[in-house]
Amino acid sequence: MSNELWRMTAVDLAHAIRLGAVSSREATLSVLARIDAVNPVLNAVVDQLPEQALAAAEEDWLHASARLEAARVELQEEQAG
Repeated sequence: MSNELWRMTAVDLAHAIRLGAVSSREATLSVLARIDAVNPVLNAVVDQLPEQALAAAEEDWLHASARLEAARVELQEEQAG
């Protein structure tokens, strides 16, 4: 499925990322692969900046992981009393 993520709408993809069904990195890799596949014909993307795109995806993953961990800790504290 990850190779077809570029077909998803931005809203659906954001929802899948938020749910953890898809990672930002998977989505980014899918889009970069699609650009590689069609850009030679379209010549629409002059400078892809894949390293920066993947770094941003990694940063998003780190922030999401931190938010998830904070929510987990908060839930445990609530359950503890």
